[in-house]
Amino acid sequence: MKQLKDTYRHVIRTADYFSDLNRTKYIRMDGNESIDGLPEEFVRDVLSEIDSNYLATYPSQKQCTEAIADRLNLPKENIFVTNGSDRAIKMVFEVYVGKDDRVIMTNPTFEMYGVYATMYGAKTVLVDYEMNGEREFEFPFDKYMEEIRQGAKLAVIVNPDNPTGSIVEPEKLIQLLEYAEKKDTLVIVDEAYYGFYDESVIREILQYNNLIVLRTFSKIMGLAGVRLGFLAANEEILHDVKRVAAPAAVSTISLKFGEKLMKRSDILDQLFSNYKREKEYLERRLSENNIIYINSHANFLLIPCDKELKEVYEAFKENGILIACKINKYIRINIGNEQVTDEFIRVYKRIMFI
Repeated sequence: MKQLKDTYRHVIRTADYFSDLNRTKYIRMDGNESIDGLPEEFVRDVLSEIDSNYLATYPSQKQCTEAIADRLNLPKENIFVTNGSDRAIKMVFEVYVGKDDRVIMTNPTFEMYGVYATMYGAKTVLVDYEMNGEREFEFPFDKYMEEIRQGAKLAVIVNPDNPTGSIVEPEKLIQLLEYAEKKDTLVIVDEAYYGFYDESVIREILQYNNLIVLRTFSKIMGLAGVRLGFLAANEEILHDVKRVAAPAAVSTISLKFGEKLMKRSDILDQLFSNYKREKEYLERRLSENNIIYINSHANFLLIPCDKELKEVYEAFKENGILIACKINKYIRINIGNEQVTDEFIRVYKRIMFI
C-alpha cells in the first residue's frame, strides 16, 4: 500500500473538479458542458420509463450498445460502453501500459492521460503544441511522428484537443496510424469533442488493429451528469479491456439515457445546429469588442490574459460566471447561448478593461 501511495504523490492535478462548489448557481463556462442541456420533454420521457423494478435490476448494456452501434453503423462487437470516457482511458492504461513504457502525448492536453501515465509508472513523452501565428495552436505532426519512430507503447491524440482546441486532419491521422501500426504502437484518438468538429476516424477501427477511439456523452449531448461514454476498437482490444472492467459498472439510468438519445436524430441535429449558431455569435461579439481569442474546433475558446489568472477567476466568480484557467496566460470559456455570451462580454469588459 505504501508503494501505491508514493506513486500517487507524483500525480499533478491542475483542477479540483468542482468538489465543493454548487455550480448550478453560476453561469458555467468552465467545464465544456452543454449549458442549456437536453430538451426537458425528452428528459421527462426517459425518466417515465424508469420505475422501482428497473432501478432494482442490475444494468444490461445490450440496448445502449446496440443503439450506439446502429447510430454509427458499426458492429456492436466493436463498442464497449463505459462509466464516462475517462473510465475507458483508465482501463486502456491498466491493460496495456506498464512501468517505464513510453507514452506519447501532446502538451498541453486532457490531464487525465498524464495522471494515468504516472499511476502506471510510464515514461511520459510530451510533444509541445506549436503556435501558427498568434491565433491558433497547431498539432506538431513531424515531432510527434519522430517520437513514434523511437518506439512507444501508446500514443494519445485528443482530437480536437483540450485545452488548445486544435485538430489533426484525417489524412494526417491516417498517416500516423499506419506508421504507428508498423512500430507496434497503440493509438488512442479521443473524440470527446466530436459534434463540434465533424471529422472522425471511428470507422477506421475496422481497418487498424492499433486504434482505439473514445467518445463521451458529456459534451455536445448534454449528459455530463450521468457519466456515460464508450470505447470503439477491434474485438481483440475490447476483449482485453473487458477483462479489467467492473461488472455492471454503468448505471441503468445512464444506459437508458444513452439508448434513447442515440435514437433521436432530431435532437442530435438540433444540438449540432445550436452549437454552430452560438459559436458564430460568440466569435462575432468578441471581435466587435476587440477581444482577442484563439481559434478552436471545440466548444470552447482561449482568450489571452496578462493578469493574474487566480484573481481573474475569482473576479468572474464574484460576478456569477465560472471560467477555466488551465493553461498559462489564457482563460478558457465554453460556448453558451446568446444570453450567456452577452453576460460574459459585459463582465469581461468590467474586469479586464480597467
